[in-house]
Amino acid sequence: IKLVVGVKAPVIYGKMTDGKPFDQKTLNKKLILVDFWRAGNDFSRQNHQKLIALLDQVKDKNKFGILSVSLDSKPDWWTTAIKEDHLTWPQVSDLKGDDSPNAVNWSITKIPTYYLLDSNWIIVERNIDIGNVDFEVSDYLKKHP
Repeated sequence: IKLVVGVKAPVIYGKMTDGKPFDQKTLNKKLILVDFWRAGNDFSRQNHQKLIALLDQVKDKNKFGILSVSLDSKPDWWTTAIKEDHLTWPQVSDLKGDDSPNAVNWSITKIPTYYLLDSNWIIVERNIDIGNVDFEVSDYLKKHP
């Protein structure tokens, strides 16, 4: 799969923290930030606070959402990090670590990595630097009210 702007994004495999399989249809947002992270990665964990602040800035909560995809292999590390970081948005993991098909299908070579998708699961932006995420989100929402 070529991961370029304008193409359909790959399926995300895994389960939610409640054990139910992830279904992308449950993300009913105009714009979705996909956050690939790992509990043992300090940058991922620090950036979660920036994502919480970003969510607070967005006025219309129906337009923007975050989906975090963990590349952890230890379930207790994953769930503990979610609680410690106070993450309130959907969390997915297949608990296969670097062997996850999500890492392969999305060409994840560094953690954290961020993608923006529209409501049709089309890539809007890829490999966004955390410093540019808020600009990309607000810019997209201004252009697509």
